[in-house]
Amino acid sequence: MSKKRAAPRITTRKHLARAQREQRQRRWVLIGTTVVLTIVVVVLGYGFYDSTFVDPYREIAVVNGEPIVKREFQGRVRFMQRQLLVQL
Repeated sequence: MSKKRAAPRITTRKHLARAQREQRQRRWVLIGTTVVLTIVVVVLGYGFYDSTFVDPYREIAVVNGEPIVKREFQGRVRFMQRQLLVQL
């Protein structure tokens, strides 16, 4: 028994127009998704960079002309909290 050959598809203008429209829609969905994901990655990356590298070195106070950065202040606060816990 020989294999049956599929009948050749007849592509009408209606089918062709629909296929082109769907292709355009897929392209725009892909572009939109890529843009949104890029924005999300950039925002998350900036947040990580800011909280890891920039924020710890921000000045939070100036005493007698000497700036106190957040990292030093947090370390001092932790040290004082531990001292208070030991005293209890």
